[in-house]
Amino acid sequence: MGPKSRSEADSPPKKSQKNLLNDWLKSAFIKLIAEETGLEIKKHDQASLDEKFFSRMKAKKISFPDDYYQVLASKTIESRQEWQDLVLSLTNSESFFFRDKGHFNLLKSRIIPELTQRNQQTRTIRVCSAGCSTGEEPYSIAILLNELIPDPDQWNLLILGLDVNSLSIEKAKAGIYRSWSFRGVAPEIKERYFKVVNGEYHIDSEIKRMLKFQTSNLVKDSFPHPNSEMRELDLIICRNVFIYFEKTAISKVLENFYLALKPNGYLLTGHTELYAQNLNQFELKLFDEGSIYQCLNSTLPTASKSAKQAPSIEIEDANESLNQVEASEATIAKAHVQNFKNSEHRSKLRYKLNHNYHLKTNHTSLENENKLLRNAELLMQQKAYTLAISQVEKALKINSKNGSAF
Repeated sequence: MGPKSRSEADSPPKKSQKNLLNDWLKSAFIKLIAEETGLEIKKHDQASLDEKFFSRMKAKKISFPDDYYQVLASKTIESRQEWQDLVLSLTNSESFFFRDKGHFNLLKSRIIPELTQRNQQTRTIRVCSAGCSTGEEPYSIAILLNELIPDPDQWNLLILGLDVNSLSIEKAKAGIYRSWSFRGVAPEIKERYFKVVNGEYHIDSEIKRMLKFQTSNLVKDSFPHPNSEMRELDLIICRNVFIYFEKTAISKVLENFYLALKPNGYLLTGHTELYAQNLNQFELKLFDEGSIYQCLNSTLPTASKSAKQAPSIEIEDANESLNQVEASEATIAKAHVQNFKNSEHRSKLRYKLNHNYHLKTNHTSLENENKLLRNAELLMQQKAYTLAISQVEKALKINSKNGSAF
């Protein structure tokens, strides 16, 4: 009997299907899942992994766990399809129209009116629904745009739906839904935008033309890309996706989102999904209806007249002296002035200098405790308790005797 090949030596010992995964192989699966999808298998979910793996093995007619591992690790068409099926079993893909009324009230009363006002000249609005499942969310956005814009047929409106599962994308493209997808939806919306055929609801063709769907792995795919619609976006909606991701995957996706957004573009996520993440490229905006992140990569924020400017945990105290800013950074800022011919860019730079806005020094930022407590109060009203507590803790670090914080 000859020596084992390298591939054989590196492979874990085979186990019969009736046995549970050994610890070595389970760890290898968890690592591979994180690398390929960004999904974090938390400790309390690991006990159910065996059942899910063996279910997929049975569907694939694979007898041994390590053979299934090799299928996933290979770079083949079979592997890509199996990843989609496995991810579907590891996550909850449930979706319905206008899910989370707070978020849609925020979009309706604040964000979409602002984008409409801001883009009057180009008459273009580009939105991405990342992790769109079977399409209920992006179609809801399209309906909302159609309702709020007086002459939508005169606008170039695009809603891009992305999901890792190709079967979900095919269902989204079909635009056919059952009554369960409409729980909580106003009857007039169903009547106006859907046609009932054999007990199923077919989306209106005019709304359907506003959307594009494509299969995408948010962790593996690179964007923005000139050949993709995932660029120059006014708004990215990515809800109930990051809750499954490990921290490094979230960081990578956030960087891609930042690059894909237009100046002052918005990122809407689920409540507390980005807690403890580095959000230096975004400003948290708090409204009565909810919170949203705004991209900080170019021009001065231009919120609509109806939208009140909410406090942000990223903006340093406006009264802080500019003498606190390092001389080197002031020099860099002056150099940028020479390159900015656009009046909007000059306005943005003046805003930065006057407010010490988003200029990071090597010193600890002087945060305003009252501003942090106002943030905490608004977050409590939105039931974002974890974020609210973090704001109070920051305020206490500034002044440990602040009675309001306690």
